Amino acid sequence: MPETSRPGSLSGRLAATTRVLGFEDDADVAEFLRAYFRASGYDFVHCDPDDVDAAMAAVEEHHPDCVLLDVGLRGFSGLDVYRRLRSGPDHQLLPVIVVTADMTVEPRARATASGIDGFVSKPFNAKTLVGLVAQRIAAARHLGEHGTIDEASGALSSAMLEARLADEIGVARAGGAPLAFALVTLRSLSDLRTQLGPDGLAWLVRELVTRAGPLLPETATLGRTEDGELAFVAPATHPDEAAALLERVLGALRGLHQLPGGGDVRCDPVAGVAGYPQHATDAAGLFMAADAALTDAVGAARLVAVAL
Repeated sequence: MPETSRPGSLSGRLAATTRVLGFEDDADVAEFLRAYFRASGYDFVHCDPDDVDAAMAAVEEHHPDCVLLDVGLRGFSGLDVYRRLRSGPDHQLLPVIVVTADMTVEPRARATASGIDGFVSKPFNAKTLVGLVAQRIAAARHLGEHGTIDEASGALSSAMLEARLADEIGVARAGGAPLAFALVTLRSLSDLRTQLGPDGLAWLVRELVTRAGPLLPETATLGRTEDGELAFVAPATHPDEAAALLERVLGALRGLHQLPGGGDVRCDPVAGVAGYPQHATDAAGLFMAADAALTDAVGAARLVAVAL
């Protein structure tokens, strides 16, 4: 396996079946990475793109198992490439490790320990970087084996949601941008469960996910928690902006929904919104803050509430 191959071993070089795509504008750094990853049993492909489209074209051409992404590329930010990768369904599990000259990022990497991405500061230790690549590839494969989509709702699975939230917090820290996180539930959920039964309620939740998707920004993530709530992650978005967006989205979803077998059911979704770094600086804190805001929304009969 790549993570255990001895650097420099012939067997390791010949068995290079795991591909790492490195976006780097420093030719010397790129050549060093190529040599070390090759010696460690990986196929390393270097790319120095002029823009995001060129970077995406390289991903489509080389089908990497992991991407090393320098923040400061030639005239644009590597974080823009990250956004594009996560905006569609094809690269949801592709590990992306951000390499940056910002020395304050390294301590922040602990926040992404449970995610499939990571952050490494320049100058970096090559052995540590190769180990991180192996860990992130293994984590991505584990998520893939256990399912990325919640079958009942069609949204991201809880494991994938947690990984994505951890990653997005790391990206927000690296880029100095805000991040909004929201929990969504149905008011009178217990009554709906009694009225519709498990299958009917599952249909309603899936219907809400299907209708909400086109109304959300391209960069947003919609998932489902272990407790069955829907969750919304909005990168580079202030919680007040996210609340206004959710007011419009939930307003479009509320009301009567016609059931497949005839009849209809009244849907009244509500949401609680929290933001990084205003309300919390880690995933657990954002969950707690959004949950408290959700309780406020239900209790005050509001459609959306923002954490205090």
